Amino acid sequence: MMNILLIDNDPSRRSDHEENIDCSRGEHLLIIKESVSEEELKENQFDIYVVHHANVIEYKYVYQNQLGNYRIFFTGTCDKPRDNGTFGYFADPKAMYKRINQILKNDS
Repeated sequence: MMNILLIDNDPSRRSDHEENIDCSRGEHLLIIKESVSEEELKENQFDIYVVHHANVIEYKYVYQNQLGNYRIFFTGTCDKPRDNGTFGYFADPKAMYKRINQILKNDS
């Protein structure tokens, strides 16, 4: 079972996240928040951190402290998407969802 924390300051994308990240079988836990304090990030452990680049505090903290087994960042303005296995930076939501689901499938 993997625990995923997805931080996205735009609530209009929440349903897209819920529909496209496959936690339907109850094997994984997906928590979606619009923001999280540094204290909350320090106190909790997740396997996958997914953070929108506009969540600057959370983005910097997760990136600098290398939280979790996987760190995925996303924004529509990314000009150099990349994925090295444990770190990913995506502009295309479909590619991001595909990568998250690939991680989840490999864990099952």
